[in-house]
Amino acid sequence: MMHNYRVTKYNPCYRDEKGSFLKDEWISVGDIGRLYNGEIFKFSEYLQYENAYISAVRLAMKANNVGSFQIVKVGKNDPIGFPDISILTVAEYIDLIKDKHIINYSNVDFCIRLILREMLWGILESPDMFVHFGYDYYMYIGSRVDLTFESTLLSELGLFVEEMPSSYI
Repeated sequence: MMHNYRVTKYNPCYRDEKGSFLKDEWISVGDIGRLYNGEIFKFSEYLQYENAYISAVRLAMKANNVGSFQIVKVGKNDPIGFPDISILTVAEYIDLIKDKHIINYSNVDFCIRLILREMLWGILESPDMFVHFGYDYYMYIGSRVDLTFESTLLSELGLFVEEMPSSYI
């Protein structure tokens, strides 16, 4: 049996009865520098959430005893440099990634960063779990192990975990 979760930065109390999120919040790395709730959205704030999403995947990997993923349905965009990653490093990594490429635990962080920064796209799959990334900074995790305990840890990182199947299966 697979347990399915939607893991996001979006507080469910701001959803309407149809599940639409009603609060005006940033939805992408491309929103850095824009004004939200009277404040400019900064890279440092973005990075906190990106790191939280990576932590969510790592917690699920640990709970499921998963050491690697296969990335499928790969899509690529032009590489962009960021303050913490050079454009050359991004370009070299993206060049290596092909459909069904194995993403090891040691470099899953970098892969997820590039997916969240919209330079790479793909579904991370293993026999025991999957991670799908959707539009507007949505992430779905399927897990053979119930992640209820881990959801408490993720709420401490500012993430919300809802039992929900992936829209991308």
